Amino acid sequence: MTKPVLRFMENNDLPRFINTHTLAQTKMAAALMFALPGMPMLFNGQEVGSTYHPYSGKSIFTANNTIKNTDSLGLFSYYQHLIALRKENPALSQSNINEIQVSKSNSVVAFHRWANNKHFLIVINVNAAAAVAAIDLRQLAFNQKTRQLTDVLTNGDFLSKCMLEE
Repeated sequence: MTKPVLRFMENNDLPRFINTHTLAQTKMAAALMFALPGMPMLFNGQEVGSTYHPYSGKSIFTANNTIKNTDSLGLFSYYQHLIALRKENPALSQSNINEIQVSKSNSVVAFHRWANNKHFLIVINVNAAAAVAAIDLRQLAFNQKTRQLTDVLTNGDFLSKCMLEE
């Protein structure tokens, strides 16, 4: 049995993630945090991209303003989507995980998560620049020669033809 893990990008002892990274890097790190096993934790204000340090005395949220109205970066709906994906897909909240080998790139990480015949191939470029990578899908436990892959963050579809030796 694996021990529970709490995953976080920021807390009261760290600078706000978005203060030292771009919005794209913040979204990438959030997607990675929600895709890994363990419990993701959002720190007060992280869901709207707050830049205030918690001890600054400034109030992030006020009684006359909703959380959604405080969000000028679109992070609130992004986090809502990540939370919904984990809630709707046990594969993303259980402990099953296998690293997937990636070639042609040092900045792309990939892993396989699954539960109840539902599979997720998570591929994340941890670099700010675009990357080209190759993943041999035969590493996954699928039998089909053609697989339909869907980007669950954008709902875009990918068709992958795996060339298997007969």
